[in-house]
Amino acid sequence: MRSAFYLGEKYFAEGDMNKAREHWRKALNQGVTEYIEHAAASLRLNAK
Repeated sequence: MRSAFYLGEKYFAEGDMNKAREHWRKALNQGVTEYIEHAAASLRLNAK
């Protein structure tokens, strides 16, 4: 779960938004709302 979020961050830093979103969605789909990474992934996906 956490690794999916951080992989998303890696791809974001590299400019690959498709892979970044894919990994942030994986982090959200785990459904572990207790982790800050869940909220952060949600914010990343909803950012304009």
